[in-house]
Amino acid sequence: MSLRLSLNLEQRCSLIQKLGIESDYLGTNFMVRTEYLLQKDKYEKGLLLIEKTDTGYESVMDWLLAMLAPSWKKHIKAYYEFRYTKLGDIADFKTITLMDQLMESAVVDLYETYKMLQEAGWLEMRGKTEPGIFMQRVTMDGIRVFIGPRFPIAPICVHHSQNGQRRLNE
Repeated sequence: MSLRLSLNLEQRCSLIQKLGIESDYLGTNFMVRTEYLLQKDKYEKGLLLIEKTDTGYESVMDWLLAMLAPSWKKHIKAYYEFRYTKLGDIADFKTITLMDQLMESAVVDLYETYKMLQEAGWLEMRGKTEPGIFMQRVTMDGIRVFIGPRFPIAPICVHHSQNGQRRLNE
């Protein structure tokens, strides 16, 4: 019992506590629905279903957007490098609202899936209380097929660096 409690406490010190929710790239008051959900402990559990192979993000919101809509990944990484061209600079309010709704829906779906797998005993196999790599990869495949295509494609964006221009999404 104490080992399981220890593992659960260790899981709680996960992405949200390590990275924080707020995103400088996404700005304030853009993804309010998704941020609201992720402030609730139960929804963070669903994020365990996403494989953490892509790192280097400054917030959970940036990481989640990159995982759900990979075409935005280059914009986020370029923002980290050059510190300009935030989401609000390249997407209109309607697009951002749609992205927030899709991210909110994905967070709820991930949590519901996590809860279902937990109730079915799939997360308790081999003494682990978190999803294994197989379950994470199956989840990512589902995201790529069902969720990712619903996101607006990131626009082609030119970033001016000291070395010249760099085009993204080529």
